[in-house]
Amino acid sequence: MFTRRPRHGWRQTVRSGAIALTLLGGAVPAAGVGATPALAEDAAASVTADSTPESEASALAAKTGERVAVDAATTESSQVFANPDGTFTQEMNAAPVRARKDDGTWAPIDGWSRWRTRGVS
Repeated sequence: MFTRRPRHGWRQTVRSGAIALTLLGGAVPAAGVGATPALAEDAAASVTADSTPESEASALAAKTGERVAVDAATTESSQVFANPDGTFTQEMNAAPVRARKDDGTWAPIDGWSRWRTRGVS
């Protein structure tokens, strides 16, 4: 009489949300990063654009040939990288994967450390 419709689990919901955030969130910062007009009369803006963390990371990536993390754009759940070809890549996670320490650096979150202290391995 009644048919039960299949329900999607929370994993698929989280996966769908993470994919949407990656697709939508990854495109937005990359479009406007370091975008300033390079006109002759706007030399001050060009010099200012060269001192942004994004442009410094991009220059270092081009010089070394490897991707470089943009530390100013790092959060608990996302990280931006400057690629050697001049583009930027944003990696996002559905949950926090790093935490800021007291000295301002980032450390990975180890979810198993609390279990190890309780004797579970």
